[in-house]
Amino acid sequence: MNFAWWMISLVLCVVFAIVNIFPASLTVKRQMLMQLSGNTTTAPLPQQQRDINNATLQQHSVKAGCAPRLPSTELVALAHGVIMTKKEIAEEHALPQFARSKQTNPLFVNGQAFHEMSSYIQARHPNFEEMKQQFADQGFITFRPDIPKDVLGGAQQFTQSVWDICNSHVAPIPNNTDRKCNSYHQDRYDEVQSVKELAENFHVRAMLAVLHNDEPYPFQTLNYPGTSLARTHSDWVHFASEPTHLMSAAWIALEDVHPDAGPVFYYPRTHKYPVYSMQDFGLEAREAHRLNYAKYQDVMELVANSSGFQETRAILKRGEALIWSSNLIHGGPRANRQGLTRLSQVTHYFFKGADYNWAPVMSDVNKNQIVYYDPKKIDAKWRRNGETFMATKSLPKFWSGACSDKNPSPCAKMERMPQVGARLIKHDAAEGESVM
Repeated sequence: MNFAWWMISLVLCVVFAIVNIFPASLTVKRQMLMQLSGNTTTAPLPQQQRDINNATLQQHSVKAGCAPRLPSTELVALAHGVIMTKKEIAEEHALPQFARSKQTNPLFVNGQAFHEMSSYIQARHPNFEEMKQQFADQGFITFRPDIPKDVLGGAQQFTQSVWDICNSHVAPIPNNTDRKCNSYHQDRYDEVQSVKELAENFHVRAMLAVLHNDEPYPFQTLNYPGTSLARTHSDWVHFASEPTHLMSAAWIALEDVHPDAGPVFYYPRTHKYPVYSMQDFGLEAREAHRLNYAKYQDVMELVANSSGFQETRAILKRGEALIWSSNLIHGGPRANRQGLTRLSQVTHYFFKGADYNWAPVMSDVNKNQIVYYDPKKIDAKWRRNGETFMATKSLPKFWSGACSDKNPSPCAKMERMPQVGARLIKHDAAEGESVM
């Protein structure tokens, strides 16, 4: 144990010396740090945040005689703010990491369906170019899609029933379903027509299409009657795509969101951060230990808090939509007032131009164990080719494979530095619901 702490102290002393002693500019210092860490594509935090991090590191180094035992949360914030920082954004409005190699789906973009979708969006959103720029720069947009009243009302009524059955317990679970409350809100597109129609809404799909230059298709729905209690995370760890940007979410308010009901929180611009798998944080797959996903969320919370970006809350009106990029850091906080509903439906979308999709949270790249999504089975579960509910309700949407099954390999996306922080911080079990 003592040897481990001395090794940690030595690393921190080297970092301190490089950042504070070497007579080099901040840019040169940062480049040297990145070379040491194996991460050569980073950009600095705002000057004020860097100064705070460097000053804190110096304070602890001096106090401990260059053998600091940093508080766990501070250590990870320092590791992120001084060593890792943010991925280099070569252009001010660059796409997320790994997205530049394949920015469009030519077959779709040159076809009639995209032309109709593009014309539809341009006619209803004269400021669409500003919206598209915001999505690229900030990682999200909000707008009011055209949703038929019966569809919005039906989804609202169903989600209220989830609250009545599973939250307030004033109604029993219907006899015509084998669902339990732990999954009563998830993937109900297969039984509730309004949920499916809302997920397939043309205005939402058209917006996604013109934002991504690719054809979206829904693969999962979640009807939350209150706050999701989903702690800080990125959707990428659950629903990864190659290229990375070809996954997105559309969150639709089914009632006016009360500020005390636990509105969705998110950190603009964090979609440009590196994509982190479980192994990036020194963890095995989620199913290997009951606290693995909680540990992932611990580190993601510290990454978000040290990002220098302001947390934003989605206080939306009924019928308004929030679309976010796959790697945007977000979550659902506790409600300030118990008993408040926050009726909503979030639909997750993949895009047909993607090379493949996989689930990093269920995979272990170190063990060559990758869980991939099966698009044909997803289509079957959504009954897009005339399938029946009974024939597809138990159909799995995953298949197990290896790193070499796809090219480029999902195992090539590894960020090494987060492992240091993940292994050192104290992880406490916390309530929260996995979005898988």
